[in-house]
Amino acid sequence: MKDALKWLVVTALLLGTGVVQADPVKDNALDNYKSGWYLNSHQNELMTCPQTCKVWVNGVAEHENNMGVKSIETYVCKFVDHKKLEKPFRVYHFLYGNQFDKTQVCYATDINGNPKQNKQFYCLCIADASCVGPDLVVTKIDRPQWDSVNHRSIITAEIKNIGSAGAVASIARIIDPSTSQSTGAPYNAIANTPALAAGASVTVTFYLPYWVYNPNADLEVTADYKGMVQECNENNNTKTFQENG
Repeated sequence: MKDALKWLVVTALLLGTGVVQADPVKDNALDNYKSGWYLNSHQNELMTCPQTCKVWVNGVAEHENNMGVKSIETYVCKFVDHKKLEKPFRVYHFLYGNQFDKTQVCYATDINGNPKQNKQFYCLCIADASCVGPDLVVTKIDRPQWDSVNHRSIITAEIKNIGSAGAVASIARIIDPSTSQSTGAPYNAIANTPALAAGASVTVTFYLPYWVYNPNADLEVTADYKGMVQECNENNNTKTFQENG
């Protein structure tokens, strides 16, 4: 029981977010922001710190320009030395380091100056805390699959509520701007999205009555396309998928 409580406390310290005044990214700015550490993994895919912060909190990663190297940025990260990140029981086991540009590696040194690195790490994420409410985004569009029995394309997408409050049920839509119907309007389909608690996500499925690679796939998925949810940010609901056939 004691170990379980310890794990809950440490997890809250590591992954919980709290409202702070002043944004570390914009020095000396006195705005309200949320900050917290987030693992650079989502759906078994490793990410850079900018990708991590975008996916988990729709925010930015704490960063500065890398000293001495023009136009290269360094992001704040931390990891457990020589271990895969699973259950970090003690905060002081972490090494703090830097994640550079698009490299999915956190680099650090120990007290003796020995270089260390890890591909699985935590990023320091900063998110605007001025908005209180739901916020639906499309975090992922999977590669379309062909349903040979029903002669249609199947496209799945993940919709996440990155806001601070629950979202009521809504409707998502997919559009194929490269393929028009007889009316001249692009082919489209809709999918119901259930109510989502803050931080929750769901996979929705769309069906289009043809193979979307014609020869290339050009798709656009929008969460809450009817505006049924009053969101903090109404401008981040759409994600595109483009791939050559």
